[in-house]
Amino acid sequence: MDQNDSAKPRLIDKLFYFRRQLFLVILLLTISLIISIVQSETWKEDEILSASHSSIQKQAMQESGDVAKQLAREAKTPDRLTSSLSPTATPMPSILGIDYDPTLDLHAGPVPLPLKILIPILEVDAPILGVGLTINNDMDAPKGLYGDPNWSSAFWYRGSAIPGEPGTATMAGHVNGLLGQPETFARIRRLKPGDLIIIKVNKTDTAIYFVVDEVKKYSLAELKDPEIVDRVFGAKVGSDEQKLTAGLSHLTLITCTGNYLDGEFDHRIVVFSTLR
Repeated sequence: MDQNDSAKPRLIDKLFYFRRQLFLVILLLTISLIISIVQSETWKEDEILSASHSSIQKQAMQESGDVAKQLAREAKTPDRLTSSLSPTATPMPSILGIDYDPTLDLHAGPVPLPLKILIPILEVDAPILGVGLTINNDMDAPKGLYGDPNWSSAFWYRGSAIPGEPGTATMAGHVNGLLGQPETFARIRRLKPGDLIIIKVNKTDTAIYFVVDEVKKYSLAELKDPEIVDRVFGAKVGSDEQKLTAGLSHLTLITCTGNYLDGEFDHRIVVFSTLR
C-alpha cells in the first residue's frame, strides 16, 4: 500500500477529532452565554425591585399617615367624642364583616372574607379566604384546578387572631401554581424589615398597616419545635388566652420554599410583622 494512501485515514481521523472538539467548545460557550444572560436578567430584576423600594415604601407610608391623620381629626370632633362616652355607643365592627361566624368549626371549609392583602413593594394585591384545619389537623391551603382563584388567594387561619386585634394572625399563600407559575407569596422572601403589609377591607378605606420585623427560613423539622410554632401561630393559638398573653398585634405570612421532595417543599419562609 502506498504510504500516502495510509496517511489519508489518519488525516481524516484528525479532522473529525478537531471538528468534534470545536463543536464541544462552541456548545460550552453557548451554554455559558445563556447562563450569563439568565443571571443578568435576575440581577436586573433585583436592581429594579431595590430601586423602586424606596419610592413605593414612601408612598405607602404617606397613605398610612393620611389615614392616621383622618382618624385623629375625627376623634377630636365633639360629636365623635360624645358618642364614644355614651353607654349606648355602637362598638366598632370587626373587619371580618357582619356575615362572619366566629363559632364556625375549624374543620369546616374555607369561607370568603371582605378583605384583601396588599404588599406594595411586591405589587401583591390578593383576596383573603378564612381557612381552618385539614383532616390531618394541618392549616388548610386550598388548591384546585388550573385557573382556580384559590391559587392566587391568601389564607387567614381562623384559629389565629383577627388581623389588627391583640395576638398573632397567621396567613399562608401558595408559592407557585399547578403548572409551576409564581403565585401570590412567591416573592415574600424578598421582604425586608420596615416593609409594609396592608390588610384592607373591600369597598371601604379601612386599612390596617403592619411593618415587617424579620424574615426567617425554617425546615419542616424546625416547624415542629413548640417555641417556633408559638411564634408563627401565636402562643396558645385558637384560645382567648392568646389575646391576653400576646399584648401586641402581629401578622405572620408563611409559604413554601426549598426542595420539592416526596410531594412537598422541605422548608418554609415566614415573615414576621407588627401592627404599626
